[in-house]
Amino acid sequence: MVVAQTLLQDTAMDKSMNSGFRTIAGYIFGGNDSNQKIAMTAPAVVKMGDTATMYFVMPKKYKKDELPAPASGKVEILEEGEK
Repeated sequence: MVVAQTLLQDTAMDKSMNSGFRTIAGYIFGGNDSNQKIAMTAPAVVKMGDTATMYFVMPKKYKKDELPAPASGKVEILEEGEK
C-alpha cells in the first residue's frame, strides 16, 4: 500500500497527533505540486518506536509514482507492507 507519512516530533502525544494529522491532511487537501485533492481514507495510523510517525493510506487506485509531490518537506510518500 502507498502511504503519506510524517514524523511526529512533539513530546506531548495529543499535540503531536494533531500536528501530524494536519500536516498529512494538508497534503491530501491540495498541498502538493499539482494542487490535487486526494480522497481521505481511514484510519490514520501511528507507528511508535525510536521515533513516532503517522500515515494515511492513499486510495487504492494510486501507485507511488502517480501521486503528486508533497509541497511540505514534512510529508513523505512511501510504500508500506500489507497489514
